[in-house]
Amino acid sequence: LKRGTADAHRAAESVQFVRAFLRRRVPLDSYVEFLCMLHCVYSALEQRARECASHPLFAPVHFPDHLERVPALEQDLAAYLSNSWRDRIASAAALPCVREYVERIERCPPELVVAHAYTRYLGDLSGGQVLRRTALKAYGDDAHVAFYDFALMPTKKEQRAFKEAYRQTLDSMPADAELGARIVEEANRAFEHNTALFEHLDRAAGLDTAEGQLARSAAAREARNAAGSSGGQSAEAAKCPFAIAPGAAKEEAGAAAPACPIPHNAQQVMFVLQNPRTRVALLALGVLLLGVLLALVRA
Repeated sequence: LKRGTADAHRAAESVQFVRAFLRRRVPLDSYVEFLCMLHCVYSALEQRARECASHPLFAPVHFPDHLERVPALEQDLAAYLSNSWRDRIASAAALPCVREYVERIERCPPELVVAHAYTRYLGDLSGGQVLRRTALKAYGDDAHVAFYDFALMPTKKEQRAFKEAYRQTLDSMPADAELGARIVEEANRAFEHNTALFEHLDRAAGLDTAEGQLARSAAAREARNAAGSSGGQSAEAAKCPFAIAPGAAKEEAGAAAPACPIPHNAQQVMFVLQNPRTRVALLALGVLLLGVLLALVRA
């Protein structure tokens, strides 16, 4: 699943909303809108999971006490919106990107529900913990992050142990090659629906700029060209001597393999060039080169 969804995962991370959030540039109201959308998704997922709880392929990975997120989301939304949180959820549910995601979960065959559970819950236990820390830093005393807290596994050690056990259970599922391919395909569709949520937030928050569209196009091209890559890395990064060896970093479920720190594509170059320190350094380098050139001319 991790290898088979690496390209879709990279595409989801390329949207402006995610990048802006990690830089603490997303307005609080946009973040609250994100939580409302997630409430719709998790309500559908957890209802479908209960319906499929006795299915032999889903039962081994159904841990409602450990994983269910709807109560935590409602706790956060009530703190942010007081008595109006249900109205905001109703508005989010009417959005096409949310409605299509919810409908896909509702009609998902029992043997494929695991793909949606994997995409959401293991993401919350992995990259979601980064988002938790970012939200606390970005919104300070106004932040409410119950959504990212797991009462039965509050520590990183416990979360890592749970993820490892979850992955081992997935690996031992009695699924043939055809079913395995269908599960991977469904997980990719889940990532695409998550990307659609982010793209809506991009437009609503005014983050869907021409620059953002260019970055996403570059990410899509990179994903298409990664068919021959190893472990989820791009072909360029796989050949680069600066790339981090897969075993040298902690492996997170649902995340792309460690990437090379040297920019290899347009999206990465743009990200570097947007850094003010990079711009200052380039300006200083330009001045230095101009000085050298003038000195040569005078000589």
